[in-house]
Amino acid sequence: MKNIFIRTVFSIVLFLSLTVVVSAAEVLLAEYDFGVGKTPVQQAAGVSFSDDFTVYNKTEYNISVDRTEDGFLTVRCYGTSVGNNQIYGYFSINPDEGKTIRITKLVIEHQKVPDSNTNRSRCYLLNFGGGEPNYIDSQYILTNLIHTGSGSGGKEIPADLTVETIIPNVIADFNNKSYMSLFATQNTNDNTNLSQWKIKNLKFYGEVIEGTPEVDAYVFSPRFNATEFINPGGTFDVEVSESAEATGWTATLSNDIQTWNCEVVSATYSKIKYDLTNGWQLKVKAPIGIPPELMHLNLTSSEGEIGAERAVSVVDDFDTSFYILHMSDQHYQRKVAKNANGTDEKSSGSQEQIIWTTEPVNLINPRFIAITGDNFQNYHEPDLHVNFAEAKQRMLDYIAGSSGYQVPILLVNGNHDMGFDSYVDIEEYRQLYEQYFGGPRVFGRYIGKFFVAGAEWVTPQYTNWVKKVWNDAYADTSVGFRLYLMHYVTAEPGVNTQVPDAEKPADLMLIGHGHSHKIQQAPPQFPYYALMAPSMFNTYYKAPFHNFVKSGDKWTCPDVPTYTSNNKAERLYDDWGAPRVAASYAEENDGTSISNTVTITNKNKLNYYDGRVRFLMKRGSYDVVGGNKIAAYDYGDNSTAVLVQVDIPEATSSASTKVVSIASNSTAIASPSVNTKKLAIYQNQANQTIVLQANKSMDSNMYVQIMNLSGVTVKSDCLPASGNSFIDVSGLKKGVYFVNASIDAASITEKIILL
Repeated sequence: MKNIFIRTVFSIVLFLSLTVVVSAAEVLLAEYDFGVGKTPVQQAAGVSFSDDFTVYNKTEYNISVDRTEDGFLTVRCYGTSVGNNQIYGYFSINPDEGKTIRITKLVIEHQKVPDSNTNRSRCYLLNFGGGEPNYIDSQYILTNLIHTGSGSGGKEIPADLTVETIIPNVIADFNNKSYMSLFATQNTNDNTNLSQWKIKNLKFYGEVIEGTPEVDAYVFSPRFNATEFINPGGTFDVEVSESAEATGWTATLSNDIQTWNCEVVSATYSKIKYDLTNGWQLKVKAPIGIPPELMHLNLTSSEGEIGAERAVSVVDDFDTSFYILHMSDQHYQRKVAKNANGTDEKSSGSQEQIIWTTEPVNLINPRFIAITGDNFQNYHEPDLHVNFAEAKQRMLDYIAGSSGYQVPILLVNGNHDMGFDSYVDIEEYRQLYEQYFGGPRVFGRYIGKFFVAGAEWVTPQYTNWVKKVWNDAYADTSVGFRLYLMHYVTAEPGVNTQVPDAEKPADLMLIGHGHSHKIQQAPPQFPYYALMAPSMFNTYYKAPFHNFVKSGDKWTCPDVPTYTSNNKAERLYDDWGAPRVAASYAEENDGTSISNTVTITNKNKLNYYDGRVRFLMKRGSYDVVGGNKIAAYDYGDNSTAVLVQVDIPEATSSASTKVVSIASNSTAIASPSVNTKKLAIYQNQANQTIVLQANKSMDSNMYVQIMNLSGVTVKSDCLPASGNSFIDVSGLKKGVYFVNASIDAASITEKIILL
């Protein structure tokens, strides 16, 4: 098959690493013979290796990179502090325009000066995005050439003149000016007896690749960052950048446990991607019985398989009140949290932070999450960005971090994850973004009659397209609310990307950028409100909560005028990821039980009235207490999923709790013959008692058993069979039980659920 797509985020990484290129066989890219000089004695066509061997010395120690009279390049630098990547010598490698360079091995002839203080050496290929050298950080390293791993201090330099062949730890491609670093460490911090690493000859082998790697086919829209919304049985549009020869299109929607076949209503090869390129436009119809969950889109054609994770959100009823969460300025850089609030070692965003939000987000169940830019930190300054390999990895890490979300995302980008038109390498980054992160950088989405537009702040490239969909939404007078998402409200000089205006205002605009929780603009000075979210990465993801109340044919957002004073924002987690909205199940939620109970704890002072839990049960039919069963479907060989809407009350003190129980509605314990005219069983949840009612006095006593789901008797008693009798069950664990009462020939069994 030409394209193999994802079922898990790890498959994404594999898929994206198998990029097809048109390349040549391995050649000698350049050779330095320092007995001749510092200029390469050989170079391949399409690339220039420089003779500008120089130094970067952040810590201002005495270092040098010089050619000696006896025909060596000597790298000399001070101290083991070099291991902190502060000091190095370098030279540049500059591909011709339209060329991509791949270094596959280095052959070096070198030694340390006898009796010198030299210890080990390192050599990195660095990419500063076309900018000038900066201090070395992992974000700039494309590949390690001479380096033996973390904590080693580099590769030991041979005592005698030795030729060594070294293979990079990662084969990295680069198509702009990059740098090769050379530095050595010492055995001691002796700033007089400097290290002396002598290099006689350097040979670089690899490939000069014509152009850039081919773009594999992918779903442009919808994607996880611009979800499509449908009702069960509804249709939606799909744009695919696939070959014109593709035939036989089929489609399915799936979640993590089940797949539903869809109908491809039409497939047309025409303009896609804001009408800028050719591709396939599909119209897909979902089945009537599909449950209201977030779905992955899977497509097949004669060209292979392709799809998009978390691309379609099924909603039973659009015509209701709902709420959303607003996130902004996540500034993801590294995977691991080093601080209690989840930030990394540089106090920027981490992948762990995003993962920590998964449980509370899924329980809160916003209709969608509005994310308004600076989601990952790829551009630091206009002329400084991470290298392409690191940028791609950060995008993949971000996707992986949010892969557990069971709620849709509508996302725009900002100046740190995309950049303005004037930023270096911006077009290459935009291509990278669309291929590896997601299709639309702008979008228009109808959630029934609620319209959301997402727009670029950093470029007017697609502004005309946004104007068109915004005008279309205004032409439809039945639309009940128009929400606009953008990173910020003002543009760079000469850049106008803000579409709503006094003539066609937004009902509300959500922004970020300022890292503050405030009203950025408001009537009457401005035609509509713009609400700014605080930065997520240093506030424990204190995501603003916006409630949209349905009134007649329209929605309102009542808390907008008091956004700052009312402070409709709560943390999603506490120190080290402890969720502020959490669920605890009495039994494993794994599809094997016939009953279960979940206790939801809410520490936030917000009522999440449309919360969501999904019970995975043994196959059967189920009743729910404490929530509203909204869907049930079979999956696997012998399991049933039950989707439950839950009203999660706000915390009035330290926390509130909500208990939801589920049990099979077929009696699991064989019951004797029932005579309800003589006996009845009632449950009083308020005071945790069971009421047993004998409808007329009898001389015999009534025998009562309370059994758990395994049929084990956990409580029994012998009571008078006259009027009402009571059994205290407050000492029993929460869960499902069966109560059997019998007297003479009369017997009854009832199911009870203790909350």
